[in-house]
Amino acid sequence: MKQKEFKAISKRSKELLESGENLHVDYKEKLKGLHAEDFVAFANSKHGGSILIGVKENTNELGQQIGTPNGCEISDDAKLQIISKALSCIPPIQVEVFSENTQKKAFYRIEIPTGEHKPYCTNSGTYKIREDARNSPIHPKQLLTMFLEKEGQEFRDRFADATGNLEQQMIDTLQLVGELENAINSKIDEISSSMGWAEYEASSAKNTIDTVDSYTKAIHRNSEKLNTRIEAVLSQLNLKDPIKENT
Repeated sequence: MKQKEFKAISKRSKELLESGENLHVDYKEKLKGLHAEDFVAFANSKHGGSILIGVKENTNELGQQIGTPNGCEISDDAKLQIISKALSCIPPIQVEVFSENTQKKAFYRIEIPTGEHKPYCTNSGTYKIREDARNSPIHPKQLLTMFLEKEGQEFRDRFADATGNLEQQMIDTLQLVGELENAINSKIDEISSSMGWAEYEASSAKNTIDTVDSYTKAIHRNSEKLNTRIEAVLSQLNLKDPIKENT
């Protein structure tokens, strides 16, 4: 919870006072007028909002609705009450609390961001959302949509993690197979070289045959190791051998 004190009115608060109550701003004349459902309503909205405590709504000379600071208690106990009400929501709502001062009046500005874990409710199970300049109950259909969006996002996150791990496992498998293929190709190249040498050294034919036989056995051993390792990888990934399935 971020807390900050201003010796004068910030630019942000001046804008909120001049705007009047609306979709993004709510005024409370006294701290006792602040309730958990006020935090819930803004957290459930798309853009969050601000609450000014110690401010009442008035009309200026042009007939426009504005906020006028009438002051409120500024103390650690008052801040604790604000934060406690935000944390009592389900899930808890993180807010920023600012204390601001005119020459004679001090008031609180509370910033409530749009929630990442909608829908939010009070500890008594009340669901609200900010609409126009008031907090409105959330209709069952709208509430269901929020739940589905939340569950859908969690599913997408879990799916992305699962497929990411599978992709890495496949990359490791392909790398392993590639290394074994390179080893076998190397043995084949050695055999080809030995066969070519044998053509020019007829007197060493028996040695050549022995060499070919040795390399052939080496290839057979590598092939058995390759099959064993591939079967282990397929078992780890819970996959079946496509070649055996087709035979």
